[in-house]
Amino acid sequence: MISWIKLDVNILDDAKIKIIRSHPDGNSIVLLWIGLLCLAMKSARPGIIEISNALPYTIDDLSNAFNIEKKTVELGLMLFKKYQMIDVFNGDTIEIINFAKHQSIEELQRKRELTRSRVTRYREKLKCNALLTHDTRSVTLTDKIRQDKIYTSDFLSFYSAYPRHVGKEAAWKAWKKYNGNIPPLDVLINKINEFKKTEDWQKDKGKFIPHPATWLNGKRWEDEGVVLEAKSSW
Repeated sequence: MISWIKLDVNILDDAKIKIIRSHPDGNSIVLLWIGLLCLAMKSARPGIIEISNALPYTIDDLSNAFNIEKKTVELGLMLFKKYQMIDVFNGDTIEIINFAKHQSIEELQRKRELTRSRVTRYREKLKCNALLTHDTRSVTLTDKIRQDKIYTSDFLSFYSAYPRHVGKEAAWKAWKKYNGNIPPLDVLINKINEFKKTEDWQKDKGKFIPHPATWLNGKRWEDEGVVLEAKSSW
């Protein structure tokens, strides 16, 4: 809904307004005129003075709305009609003559449509951005799932059994470089279980347990007696 009307800054110098102001309560009648313009702009049918569609304002309604005496409202409406400022149809429905032209209703409606279109485009852009973000997250998740699927079941079992779960990708690369030339899974797990019993793997909460990639690259499953020297880093 449009929340303003256009008024000529020289309205008080207008010949019709000057004549109207010369009548008793002329200033109240000018106030009535401005009030009618406001009602006409707020109407569902711009230019028509009605409370709702096909429900016109009565003299009493206008008197109460603008706190103007009924006789002054009646005089004002008579003068407005006389000076072709309003028209009355269907008995008591008031229409402001040339309202759409003077208030540039068509231009206002065009601007309103442009604003509505901009808002619609902006909302669509927000939706697209939201969908794009969701799709990107979905792709990232899908890639992760796909990446996990390239691990062999034996490697995953090895990694699960190994007590230090770090550097999974590096461990996978170390595993793949053997191209299958690696002891059976049960042999590897048995060897890991032997290492778990050693002092070096048990002390300081497993601080000296090497990364799984280091263990694989060093072929530590070949160690006999499983006697390890403590190391500060791996």
